[in-house]
Amino acid sequence: MKSPRAKNTSARAAALDMIEAVLARGRFLDESLDASAGLEPRDRAFAHALAATVLRRLGQIDAMIATRLARPLQRRAQVTQNV
Repeated sequence: MKSPRAKNTSARAAALDMIEAVLARGRFLDESLDASAGLEPRDRAFAHALAATVLRRLGQIDAMIATRLARPLQRRAQVTQNV
């Protein structure tokens, strides 16, 4: 049996996979739910809520990060920015 911490990590990893699917591959969030297929319903719901909130607030998150950077992130650092 996985520890609660491992489950949270898996849910967060699934959320990151969903965000990547939307931003990098142009998929709809609901189409990217397969990233959370192996999770328990509660963790799957958490992953979906986390990804949806990040995508909803992405402009605000990016603006906040941009104010703290001395120079913009390179294009190849997209995955890092999504984390």
